[in-house]
Amino acid sequence: HHCTLGSIKPNVGHMEAGAGVVGLIKVLLQLHHRTLVPSITSEQPNPQIPFRHTPFAVQRVAEPWEPLTIVSGGRQVSVPRRAGLSSFGVGGANAHVIVEEAPSTGQAQPKHASDRPAHLITISARTDESLRRRIALVREHLDATPDMVLADLAYSLNVGHQHFDRRVAVTGHTRDELIARLEAAGTNGETRGVARGVLSISAPPPKVAFLFTGQGSQHAGMGQQLYDTQPVFKDALDRCAAIFDSLLSRPLLELLFAEKSTADAELLNQTGFTQPALFAFEYALATLWQSWGIHPGVVLGHSVGEIGAMCVAGGVSLEDGLTLIAARGHLMQALPPGGTMTSVMADEDLVLEAIAGWDEVAIAAVNAPRQVVISGAGTAVAEVTARLTADGIKTKALTVSHAFHSPLMKPMLAEYERVVRTIRFTPPRIPFVSCVDGALVSHEVTRPEYWLRQVMDPVRFADGMRVLEAQDVSAYLEI
Repeated sequence: HHCTLGSIKPNVGHMEAGAGVVGLIKVLLQLHHRTLVPSITSEQPNPQIPFRHTPFAVQRVAEPWEPLTIVSGGRQVSVPRRAGLSSFGVGGANAHVIVEEAPSTGQAQPKHASDRPAHLITISARTDESLRRRIALVREHLDATPDMVLADLAYSLNVGHQHFDRRVAVTGHTRDELIARLEAAGTNGETRGVARGVLSISAPPPKVAFLFTGQGSQHAGMGQQLYDTQPVFKDALDRCAAIFDSLLSRPLLELLFAEKSTADAELLNQTGFTQPALFAFEYALATLWQSWGIHPGVVLGHSVGEIGAMCVAGGVSLEDGLTLIAARGHLMQALPPGGTMTSVMADEDLVLEAIAGWDEVAIAAVNAPRQVVISGAGTAVAEVTARLTADGIKTKALTVSHAFHSPLMKPMLAEYERVVRTIRFTPPRIPFVSCVDGALVSHEVTRPEYWLRQVMDPVRFADGMRVLEAQDVSAYLEI
């Protein structure tokens, strides 16, 4: 047995942060070509190292890298080619990796049953001229390789390169479309599917807020294309669906992906199914964004969306979050129908004055300075709405099954509290803006009382957005 020694340092000198990966590239190339390459400038070995009495030798000539054959159990066994790789960083950090050749399967790479419909590729450089050259190189490469897998090219360009401040992003459905748009991008041409900009790499990355949508945003077929083309999204949604199968009376995916205008599609609008479906969809979508490197610096949820926000922020486990949302939706669905909700284009003070004296009407949400939602018993809400309309204030009735965030929710609280007290909450690991308190909170959301208030109290979305602005959020992503 013997072990060949090699080094990348004679070829490229001290690479500092890049040392380990350059050595890895050298090892992979030797495995690919099954060739051991010589280490240059190694004519005079250190006389203090007794190489003759060790299994080690510095590789001085190029020769085939033959697999090792050993005798085991009375028969010859071929051992895969392996290499040990060590990198010693300038600060004293050490990294060690063992690389083994991949087994030969003799099979072609499997293709996804449904490929993504469009592709995004990003290119960056330090100067405008070098950016044009890089665009031209990518276009020429695409032109010269008709069998190029577009998803592989996009992945390598997007996450396999360091990004500089001059940037171009190009989208396209086909290879020819990408080539045409790259050509336009290289000449600074304005065309659909090409975006360009300058972002200082010395500046901190933009702070992103994930905003988790509330009830009413659901629709049949939502997420179907993502489920078919994005493995990360599919895996996350499948995890939720598997847990929900023991909590719901119908399989979640049957309702999510039901044909429009069918009975199953209509079930999606029943609160008992709507809330679990929104939670699962939003959890999977947030997981997908994070797999692309887009991570929230702060989260905010609107009503039912607050439970999804809590889960993504690390304040509750996925299993507990699913249990909580299933109970919330089921208990609300079981309440007597008859409540209504109306959007009022007026400020909160005016609306408070209008509902004064009505015990069965409450403010359900303050979504903007002059956009308030009232909720409660149908007859009472209708009378308040008629008075507001007579005063020239615009109103709009909302399509809902129940009067959420109103006194009509009170009968569910006792049973809901029993479920809430079985849930283990911890302070969120990501800053959490409460739409109950309209403030940045931490330990407050670990108390069962908070989640009971969350059912009854108004959704203070406008206040939450002001808090995000004060947190220097520069990108708002609706989940």
